[in-house]
Amino acid sequence: MHRSSDTPINNYKGVIFSCVVLDGSNIITINIPTTTENRTKLSAERLIKVLNYVHKLGWPAYIGMKRGTYRFAVSSKKSTLSLEGRRILDDLIDKGIISLIDDANDDDWLIRAAMERNGWILSNDRYLDAVRKMVNEKEYDVANEINKRSCKLEWVGTDPIFILPSNHSSLMQTVIDEDEDLISHKIKEVSEINFLINFEGKAMGNIKLPINVPIGRNSFIEHIKESNNTISRSHFLLQKYDDICSITDLNSKNGTIVNGLSIAPNFPCEMVKNTINKINIGKIQLILSIP
Repeated sequence: MHRSSDTPINNYKGVIFSCVVLDGSNIITINIPTTTENRTKLSAERLIKVLNYVHKLGWPAYIGMKRGTYRFAVSSKKSTLSLEGRRILDDLIDKGIISLIDDANDDDWLIRAAMERNGWILSNDRYLDAVRKMVNEKEYDVANEINKRSCKLEWVGTDPIFILPSNHSSLMQTVIDEDEDLISHKIKEVSEINFLINFEGKAMGNIKLPINVPIGRNSFIEHIKESNNTISRSHFLLQKYDDICSITDLNSKNGTIVNGLSIAPNFPCEMVKNTINKINIGKIQLILSIP
């Protein structure tokens, strides 16, 4: 559970969801009170810090940011974002970690994303206007969902404060049966998983990747001839037990994105059944359909 960088608490009593949706525009904006009016400053480093804390708790994260905020932050001469901050935002966009939202629909987008992905919304905004609108329209269930999913983010200096539990369920690793005959059978049955592979948006055919073996850039040499340093030497691990398939990012440099979620390093992320799963690793996209 996270309350600050060094103050754990153990009495979380809220509803447990499956991921965290980050309000990127809200997080990077610092409001500084002055004697006459508030002025704002932008900090991409704050977004990285919050994302790291969410990942340390074991939760996959999904970031939405207003398109206007992003363009102003990285392009405007009036932007207070540092050159390093602009590089950070561009990098997050390139990796697919940030999704850009039309400015007028940002609250609706974040709320919808949280409901569709069964997640919290982490923001300093409590979305009271959206709640009032739902109440006025007698959509009480939706108003209650917004309140349940809203997770208040505050700052003390440069440290974010929010209350979320640790994702203990994600710490469960595949259990290996000690029966050698059964192990041999399982190894033969699920030693590889077959994926469709795309590189920079271009279909490259099929690829079989091994179970329980660290996978990195050398695993893709036959399909991608050019140097691909966006993938770490030991980037991720695939596991499968019965009909459950999971992927674990091995603390890679550029991270792993599963179905649009930036997954937490060293926490297994279970693939979704009855759908097409899309895994983005650097410039590579792996596609897996699980019946």
